[in-house]
Amino acid sequence: MIGPTRALYPFSSNRGSDLRDNVIEGKNMTTLTFNYKPKLLMMIFFVVFSGVMAALIGDSALTNDRGLVINRIFRFSQLTTTIIAWAMCIMFIWLTLIGILGVIKSLRSPKKIILGSTAFTAPKRVISNKIISIPYSEIVDIVDQRVQRQVNLIVKGRNETINVSRSSMASKQQFQEMRNALIERVIQSR
Repeated sequence: MIGPTRALYPFSSNRGSDLRDNVIEGKNMTTLTFNYKPKLLMMIFFVVFSGVMAALIGDSALTNDRGLVINRIFRFSQLTTTIIAWAMCIMFIWLTLIGILGVIKSLRSPKKIILGSTAFTAPKRVISNKIISIPYSEIVDIVDQRVQRQVNLIVKGRNETINVSRSSMASKQQFQEMRNALIERVIQSR
């Protein structure tokens, strides 16, 4: 279930003046750095779960000898059922490989989210090697996206978008600190 997505501050609108009044003028913008990497235990769970599912569904596809009926509405032949099972098995194998990539990324030294004096720099996504830097003056929107208990901060620049996952930061407090400092710096750049 996807929860509400709301814009924290649409920087292209006229609503900026109320928020600008709450920013302390002349505040020193020191560089803030935050570690950013996938959680190791979560990635290991992901690999084990998807690997077990791939094995179970693969075994089911290999030994399938009958069709499938879903809610007495959809009826599939034995061949179609086997093809569906193999497709699901391949999907879980891919998910296992993505999970292994996440484990490797978790074991490496963490990437950094950097709030410098003029730009926001971070990996495009948590397992991405591409590092993107967006000047504060070019950030057009910051969106707080919640999907069940997962929270992502989507930073939209004129040409680039960065997706920061709260679960890949050291703590919820660090995520909140980074989010608030980013919004403050964008407002000050206006």
